Amino acid sequence: MLNENGKVIYVGKAKNLKKRVSSYFGKITHLPKTQAVLSATGSIEVTITRTEREALILENNLIKEHKPRFNVLLKDDKSYPYIEVTVKDNFPRFSFHRGKKNIDRAEYFGPYPNVNAVRDTLSQLQKIFRLRNCEDSFYNNRSRPCLQHQIKRCSAPCVGLIQEEEYSFDVSQAVEYLKGNNQHVFDEFLKKMDQASSEREYEKAAFYRNQISSLKVIQAHQFADGKRQIDLDAVAITQEADIFCVAVLFVRGGRILGSRKFYPAKTKFASKSEVLESFLVQYYLDKDPPSEIVMDSKIDNKKAIQEALSEGMNHKVAIKVNVRKDRKRWLEIAVTNAQESLSMKLSTKATTESQLFSLTNFLQLDDVVTRVECFDISHTTGDKCIAACVVLNQDGFDKKHYRRFNISAITPGDDYAAISQAVSRHYSRVVEEGKQLPDVVVIDGGKGQLRV
Repeated sequence: MLNENGKVIYVGKAKNLKKRVSSYFGKITHLPKTQAVLSATGSIEVTITRTEREALILENNLIKEHKPRFNVLLKDDKSYPYIEVTVKDNFPRFSFHRGKKNIDRAEYFGPYPNVNAVRDTLSQLQKIFRLRNCEDSFYNNRSRPCLQHQIKRCSAPCVGLIQEEEYSFDVSQAVEYLKGNNQHVFDEFLKKMDQASSEREYEKAAFYRNQISSLKVIQAHQFADGKRQIDLDAVAITQEADIFCVAVLFVRGGRILGSRKFYPAKTKFASKSEVLESFLVQYYLDKDPPSEIVMDSKIDNKKAIQEALSEGMNHKVAIKVNVRKDRKRWLEIAVTNAQESLSMKLSTKATTESQLFSLTNFLQLDDVVTRVECFDISHTTGDKCIAACVVLNQDGFDKKHYRRFNISAITPGDDYAAISQAVSRHYSRVVEEGKQLPDVVVIDGGKGQLRV
């Protein structure tokens, strides 16, 4: 649906187009959203697809491209990090990975909710299994062990301090650990310890004993783990007025890897089911979804979304609502995360709105301040001058609109010229692109900076 100026204001799909369009223009009393869409619509364009999955993909792409006024929009569109294991190498490397996967050379474990979760897991793997994490260029040019070996985080395969067979065993156990097969790892370490002890290799036996102890310590902190090796995401949604929070709990191999919270945009007039469906399609359609997605709320197009997410995967994706035991416990954790996150966001928003209202009164402005932009300059004894702009609105700090400027062609240490260049460049572009101007601009400095 387009407005009178030809701008896309709503994107939708339907199996029966006539029935769907007729529902908008029938005599039945419409929901507020339907009334708002109709009042703003100037024309309708139709694209026919071969399958429902194609329709879902097209809808998702159009929403991301046009950001229609009446469609729910997932603001977070980042790719998620994985642990990459280069299994085709003689001495595989365990490392952080984000982006396109090279499945011919490596295996991938995840996704993890953030970079810190990956780093923590890699740190655990190095402590227990002493595996390399260095780049091939570094690994291939070593003549002596690096610091990682000295602090007992790597067995130094680069200089031949461990045989390929031994290293392969460590790799296999690390992979089992990432899959959640902790008991298998315990059993293998116990066998190795007993074997070394019976052969009177007490130093090696002590090494495996320490590995077992480290694994027990880590497992003791994973109190929320399940008893089965399950890969799933637990998705919970909570709502306050027209603000929705969707929490996703990542469970891989029966272990909780962490969680992420999302606040979909443009949710005015939207129902919980509509927001959840939009989230599932926009979030999972271009990612690798797990075999299960458990949720606390039902959706209308469950079957179509399941089929769309399963196509092209080497496993089926099942969406489940009524779950028990471990799945129920994980879902309860996701629900708690969603509720707590939304509560904190609303509290922060109320505080921010109060502060903006106080600023309005202090500056004796007629209209309430809704957007503030702040500038500051930094340099190293006059060189490498950088300017930064941060943004505050009614929802708090708006990080996606932060900007940084490399300042050039000025006299080193000239703060006046630096602030002048940053402000000029920033607002020239804002005006040119027709973007929102702030109500208040704050510049760090004095009257000199203000004059320029």
